[in-house]
Amino acid sequence: MNSSTYQAGRHFLQIPGPTNVPDRILRAMDHPTIDHRGPAFAELGRKCLDGMKTVFKTDTAVIIYPASGTGAWEAALANLVNEGERVLMVETGHFATLWKKMADKLGIETEFLETDWRRGVDPQAIEDRLRADSRGDIRAVCVVHNETSTGSTSRIGEVRQAMDAAGHGALLLVDTISSLASIDFAVLEKADKLAAVECTADWDDVGSFPALARILDGDDSDNHRSLHDGAAAALLESRDNVVYAEGARTVALFGVEGLVVAAVGDAVLVCPKERADELKKVVEHLKETGRE
Repeated sequence: MNSSTYQAGRHFLQIPGPTNVPDRILRAMDHPTIDHRGPAFAELGRKCLDGMKTVFKTDTAVIIYPASGTGAWEAALANLVNEGERVLMVETGHFATLWKKMADKLGIETEFLETDWRRGVDPQAIEDRLRADSRGDIRAVCVVHNETSTGSTSRIGEVRQAMDAAGHGALLLVDTISSLASIDFAVLEKADKLAAVECTADWDDVGSFPALARILDGDDSDNHRSLHDGAAAALLESRDNVVYAEGARTVALFGVEGLVVAAVGDAVLVCPKERADELKKVVEHLKETGRE
């Protein structure tokens, strides 16, 4: 055996970023794969989603999807910032620099506050720059919570306070890839200021019926109801359905499974739950034919 490739003892990863996986987790991966459509997987998924709320210190829904840290960067920028808009970023290290380069590639105008890589974000510098942005051109402030390449940590709670003090409407985007659950995030606790305003918006898949079902309490048969203005629903020998109804009407389902039923005005829409994300096609068709 070549002595240069011989590894004595157990491999123990010691690099910035990744952490060693506990033995109990490694042993759990020895179990057979479970049915991803079965009740055991559904129960596990709900438990994971509920647990994530504790990690994020929030009581609102947490959305998870598979991606690397780079995927999280791209998702945040692509969904919240338009091409040509400006973001304020801080050069706290290598990963903050990479995030900026991604924003540049997405056509976003970046403004980079330089540092010496020895400390985290200066909240006062953020506040001063936002105060100077009298036209409100800055769409978002992007901060790396814990910069893996340097070990510097930014005080996100103080950054949020600085942004509030500046009275600026910019979003706060935080990279918590190497900090979440180990360093206090301090921004998702309930705020003492809340403003609700009326708005009109076109169709958005974020408001889809599957998303509605995830935030509604289901009955023993996993049926979910969203009833308004005197509407009622009776679901007999039925499971895994979503019912949305408005007005003085009763929606009754018997012996069905996996349906979405929406009763609004003089229209009733019924479709399989697994195709609910395609309802935008129906809405567009009704608009084209003047029957919206």
